[in-house]
Amino acid sequence: MLLVGSPKIGKSFFAMEILKEVRLKGHKAVYLANEDSNRRLQERYSRIAPDPDDGVMFFGGRSNDKPIPKDANALIFLSAIIKKFKPN
Repeated sequence: MLLVGSPKIGKSFFAMEILKEVRLKGHKAVYLANEDSNRRLQERYSRIAPDPDDGVMFFGGRSNDKPIPKDANALIFLSAIIKKFKPN
């Protein structure tokens, strides 16, 4: 899913609500956000889903030594995430 819109209109919280519903259905999920850190993503998610949740893997681009790849390397990167975390 790709969400696009003006800054500060609630895209991240909308995505977190979808994530919460996915988790309530029992599915694992990976939440990737290039402009956030893992800590910020986890803090936001805890506002709407206060119980600890080990079925969500947050991947914030600002938490990593290297930026999230673009172009053809992005597909390799996403494939590695899927292989490692096995979201369903």
